[in-house]
Amino acid sequence: MKTIKVHDLTLNDQVAKIAVPITGGTTAEIKEQASQINSMAPDLVEWRIDFLVELQSANLAFDLKIIRDQLPMTPIIATIRTSHEGGHFDQDDQTYLQLIQTLVSLPIDLIDIEVDRPRSIVTTAISAAHSTGIEVIGSYHQFQNTPDDHTLLAKFNQMQQLGCDIAKVAVMPNDATDTLRLMQISNQANQTLSIPIISMAMGKTGMLTRISTMLTGSIISFASTDQHHQSAPGQLSFAQLRTIMQIIN
Repeated sequence: MKTIKVHDLTLNDQVAKIAVPITGGTTAEIKEQASQINSMAPDLVEWRIDFLVELQSANLAFDLKIIRDQLPMTPIIATIRTSHEGGHFDQDDQTYLQLIQTLVSLPIDLIDIEVDRPRSIVTTAISAAHSTGIEVIGSYHQFQNTPDDHTLLAKFNQMQQLGCDIAKVAVMPNDATDTLRLMQISNQANQTLSIPIISMAMGKTGMLTRISTMLTGSIISFASTDQHHQSAPGQLSFAQLRTIMQIIN
């Protein structure tokens, strides 16, 4: 069994934990969502930095304090999803790195780092996170299609070679075959890599991957607070995903 411990939470490839995103663009929205999430008691939260209207260091620290006040014991994943990978952050690589370096100086627990960027940017970002004791989720998102099996497996392996602590791949399936391929490659990666994985096929066609983590080995599945606050297409609500997971497990 592959495991990774984040404070008191143990992530493993047998039973996936559920993460809920905070997608507020303003401090008021963040406070409202964090309060709502507190009542749900998910395993983790993913703070989507790219949804913020302003990206200033002082604001980040203030907004994070609000999240911590509402969710003091819940591990926080900080994510800056770029427009290239389906997010809202559209600034240059150096600005992306500087933002990562700011975030790892704050009391977060994990950070998402996109590996499909210049190698020097990625390795510097990973080193910065590890220097402050923060676990790294290496990530690759393809919102247009599902790459071939060789490419998918190469992405998983790349993340391990870069020194990531968790390898994440998310793709957009065009049909059921793409979804099944992603599941098969995820299982293969989980069997061959020394680090745990996260994987999902997005959209309605890929929804099965969000509940079949015992087959793919994915250690985290992402769910929204409700259908109005999805951070990616195909997300179930937290209440739906938790019920399904409880039945399956």
